[in-house]
Amino acid sequence: MEFVMAASPGPLFHGGTDPAKYAAKAVRISSQLSEWLRAKDITPPGIQPFHAWRHRLKTTCRELGISDSVVDAIQGHAGKTAGDKYGDVTLKTKIDAINRLPNYQLGFRVVV
Repeated sequence: MEFVMAASPGPLFHGGTDPAKYAAKAVRISSQLSEWLRAKDITPPGIQPFHAWRHRLKTTCRELGISDSVVDAIQGHAGKTAGDKYGDVTLKTKIDAINRLPNYQLGFRVVV
């Protein structure tokens, strides 16, 4: 949080000032990561690799017994029923759920 609070307005992880150049690099890096994830067979077939992480999170949380309402709150998904709007999913609840998730040893290098 200290890093974010101390950051200047704009992108957090690069100092680029040309949006077109940044966008082109972001697309290239995204493509490289997608290829790597597919090659490692980490993503489900037929799902875009980065969207697959959302699926993976939902599946893993269900396996751990973390409620769908907590996962929806973490992912920014709206409740589906009026009952889903009652009560809050607190930051503590989200942190506790995230802390239960396994670590992934990905071991890749992105070439820019």
